[in-house]
Amino acid sequence: MVVTNIREPKDETLRKLWVILNTYRGTVPLFRDLGISFSIIDMQITKIPSFLSQELDSQIKKYIPELKLKHINCLIENEQIIIKVEVEKND
Repeated sequence: MVVTNIREPKDETLRKLWVILNTYRGTVPLFRDLGISFSIIDMQITKIPSFLSQELDSQIKKYIPELKLKHINCLIENEQIIIKVEVEKND
């Protein structure tokens, strides 16, 4: 299953991942560690996938343990970064 930061999925579990992809850490009251670090803003696109692998791995383990991270890909389309995250459901 693939989730992007652009399109909100209908599946509730995948929507949780979409929320994490679109939330900056520290912006959600009572859940200050939810989301991606602000440091991603100034990062080179070639470094984003490895950075996100670490970030999302810990976020998924904590907030969506029913998912397992498989692969991350980043593209630039119309001057916008599109993050594609491939996950699978744990058995």
